[in-house]
Amino acid sequence: APLLMVAVACLGRREPDIPALERTVSMGAAIQNILLGAHAMGFGAGLTSGQAMNSARLGQLLRLAPGEHAVCCINIGRIGKRRPARLRPMPEHFTSNL
Repeated sequence: APLLMVAVACLGRREPDIPALERTVSMGAAIQNILLGAHAMGFGAGLTSGQAMNSARLGQLLRLAPGEHAVCCINIGRIGKRRPARLRPMPEHFTSNL
């Protein structure tokens, strides 16, 4: 993808003191909004992650401080080939009422 961003979570102590779990959830919501915005603008977007996120070399490249962690890469670009639509199940087939 022509645009590659690395999402970094700052889970160490911060001011104001916001719990790490709340910061993590907020980061996930922000990433989802980036993906939705890219798709709304006609771009293709997706996430990649894996063992590279824990790489010491990546940490050095990003100059990560203690308490900062690379979470995923956000990839945004043009859609080269659209996937064929797939049949999706109806919600009634996997949900129930209480």
